[in-house]
Amino acid sequence: MSEEDVRGGLRDAVAEEPPLDFDADALVATARQQVSRRRALIGVGVATVAVAVAAVAVPAVFGRGAPVANRPASTTSTTTPGTTLTTTPVPSTSSAVPRQYTREELRRRSQQMASHLLRATPVALPEASAIDVGEFGGEAAGQFYDGQTYVNAPVSFTIDDARYSIFVTVWVPGVADPSPATVCAVACQALDDEDGGQVVATSDDLGEQRIQTVYHFRKDGGVVQIAGYNYDMAGDVPAMYMPAMPMTADQLKTLATDSELGL
Repeated sequence: MSEEDVRGGLRDAVAEEPPLDFDADALVATARQQVSRRRALIGVGVATVAVAVAAVAVPAVFGRGAPVANRPASTTSTTTPGTTLTTTPVPSTSSAVPRQYTREELRRRSQQMASHLLRATPVALPEASAIDVGEFGGEAAGQFYDGQTYVNAPVSFTIDDARYSIFVTVWVPGVADPSPATVCAVACQALDDEDGGQVVATSDDLGEQRIQTVYHFRKDGGVVQIAGYNYDMAGDVPAMYMPAMPMTADQLKTLATDSELGL
């Protein structure tokens, strides 16, 4: 068989096949769309992981910009034996529009609260010594901006030769979050109401890290959160986690319901 016979046979074999509709531009466009879609999906996945990690990691570095109210869904909330477990959302008492503070008003009020905490902390925690009140701020210590809706600061102290801390966060009246509904979405312990405002507590076990938090939802719509940590968040890195939490919910409640803490 000659080479010409082979070529002819091949032509006859594909004579009835439909023509190949090959568009190079369309193929490249489709490939680019698939690559973009994969990158978008990867970006969403990375962002989700970053948010989950930040929700746990940020409180370890002063919790700036991420108060404990926004707790990750993966944390385990528990209550002590004999207490009431609340899972039904509780109506919020916040007003419709948050009160507006200027940057300087927030700074002055924060300085007043910091001075008060130096006197109030040893009353609420009589066993504490070497109390150090950190600088109030928002996203960072000492930073404020007009219209900011919260301020926060760490307080470190010693109990039985170990360093611990609490984190104080104060919201202006009228904020939508935190609310009793969001705080108690997983589980919370209802404490006695104070001055017409609800008081609830949560407990989070994050492995070595433990957090006990008390919220006072005040009748004027303001919120005060006191979060106790089993380590000194303002201390050396890595943190020295203690096996037990020396602060009780009632002690944290004393600070959360302190009328001198508020905006």
